[in-house]
Amino acid sequence: GPYVNHYDPTNPLRIHVNPVRSKNYFLIIGDWGKAFVPGPCQLAVADKMRQYVERSKRYGLNLLFIGSVGDNFYWSGVAPWMWERQWANVYKVWDPRSSLYHVPWLSVLGNHDLGNNDPHALCPHRSPKATIHGQHYASNQFNSDRNPSRPDHGCTDPAVAAKEPARCTKNTSMYWMPDYSWHYELPEANLEVIGLDTNYHTIDTLGGNANGHMRAFTGCG
Repeated sequence: GPYVNHYDPTNPLRIHVNPVRSKNYFLIIGDWGKAFVPGPCQLAVADKMRQYVERSKRYGLNLLFIGSVGDNFYWSGVAPWMWERQWANVYKVWDPRSSLYHVPWLSVLGNHDLGNNDPHALCPHRSPKATIHGQHYASNQFNSDRNPSRPDHGCTDPAVAAKEPARCTKNTSMYWMPDYSWHYELPEANLEVIGLDTNYHTIDTLGGNANGHMRAFTGCG
């Protein structure tokens, strides 16, 4: 049957909107990071982002979200250990003192997010991580309801959170990717954000390198 998106698009992250529309803004970032460890450029950009948001707050401006437009865990895609080292620790999204603390990231996949660390994102039916309404999911960046490899998978359950408090502090729920393509509605801001996966047009360059490209197509056929 046809591919159907199964998610709630109506501000599921409860993004705060300033009633004065011109007081809201968002940031866009892509091709971020460096393989395996954060690089100096990534750290410098993250620092500039925090400074900009701090300064904007002083002028009464409200950050709605960060749009992450692909090649998000450059260049090999995400593995479970990378959430902390290459995202949370760099942008300080788990630090209550940071201006980027718990700021939503609305994300789509880029060609370098596929293959190396995420070989079955292209063909979830081959090795599904989760199945919702008969539809399979396998990307390591998808939301935790369809991706048990997230470090805080299951932590919305109070019993799990109480049993594993250390693990459940590693909250990735604000990194939002419910599917390959999606839309997110902020009616209070008269805004609809549309995320489109366009990797079909770069099929010859999927994967972070030749090995990642081979993994993607060997696993998916």
